[in-house]
Amino acid sequence: MKSLKTIWLIAKNDMALELRRREVVLTILGFSTLVFIIFTFTLDIKTYESQKFVPGIFWSAIAFAYALGLNKRFASEIENGTFEGLLLAPISRDIIFIGKFLGNFCFLFISTLISLPITTILFNISLFRIESLLICLVISVGLSTLGTLFAIMTVRVRAKEIMLPLLFLPAISPLLLAGVESMSELTIGSNYSEFKTWISFAVAYDLLFFVISVFLFHYTVQE
Repeated sequence: MKSLKTIWLIAKNDMALELRRREVVLTILGFSTLVFIIFTFTLDIKTYESQKFVPGIFWSAIAFAYALGLNKRFASEIENGTFEGLLLAPISRDIIFIGKFLGNFCFLFISTLISLPITTILFNISLFRIESLLICLVISVGLSTLGTLFAIMTVRVRAKEIMLPLLFLPAISPLLLAGVESMSELTIGSNYSEFKTWISFAVAYDLLFFVISVFLFHYTVQE
């Protein structure tokens, strides 16, 4: 119970800072909405062939925007010394990582949920289904896990704005594929059974890299 309370306190502190600074959520929403608007002028959204590109546009915009937001947030933590102070506290490294992950997951999940109606309006495509929440949940877990790890790994690197996307985007490409394929099935009216294989793959990917990320976090913060 004490560990869970500590995890929640770390995540709660990150969420409180985000509410004041709005570095991640506004970056994701602003960048992704701009991308959506650009593609609405590029594609003929009334045709089925054009609407097939919408899931790919959605997840690509979310992933790029999330990488930008993480760069800004962790850079500010390093500059203020809050992250080093957290590492000096008598807290397990596992708990620190999970707390950071939980905070980042909340930012990303909320942003993807807000982006769904924006996508629906701009592209005239229905994504208001309970399956959409499941897809966003599963993909957000994986993006938050790898995003947290790579953001911490690259935050002290001089070219961190370049290094984070270079590490993060290739690592999440299987997750993006699962998200795109699952959401594509939704756009044509398919049921969960039609894309449950992709969801199962994404869940397995999340679990695998969550364990790996917790393990690597110990060595990352030692460096």
